[in-house]
Amino acid sequence: MLGCVQFSNSRVMCRLLAVVALTTLMCVSAAPTKCIMSTPGDPTSMEIPADAGDDVQCVRYCFTCTSDDTACTAGEIETSAVKPAYTYNIKETIDQMKTMPSVYINLFACTTDDCNVVAADACTATPASEAEASDAIQMHGGVGLGALAAFLACLVMFVSVRF
Repeated sequence: MLGCVQFSNSRVMCRLLAVVALTTLMCVSAAPTKCIMSTPGDPTSMEIPADAGDDVQCVRYCFTCTSDDTACTAGEIETSAVKPAYTYNIKETIDQMKTMPSVYINLFACTTDDCNVVAADACTATPASEAEASDAIQMHGGVGLGALAAFLACLVMFVSVRF
């Protein structure tokens, strides 16, 4: 497998790394099956319907309460309160949402189960900050990047042995 047979000491390790890399890459690229959702009361983890599509992402953003908002109380509408929302959507819609930062404040989208975690400062923090994006990559994609590196190392070994 992957030309690792010529290195008897590293054969098992190379195979293991290749399996981990491929498995992790498949998991990282898959759409989430559940996201944190806004519900009456506290946001909670809920399953995404099977017919939602493969390009679904979990989303967190904040919105300003306006007169037509059923998610806001009369007092919140009167003071134009800013509230967090937790849901899922397809990538195309999320891309449209990103073009309206005054409507979808601090928009954050991610692709692993429940990655749109409830944040106490969701409406006051820097919009989808680089630090938060970096944390999300480390928590949800860092293993995938390490596995990719291991896979590429085995691939290089394979190519160098063959040629």
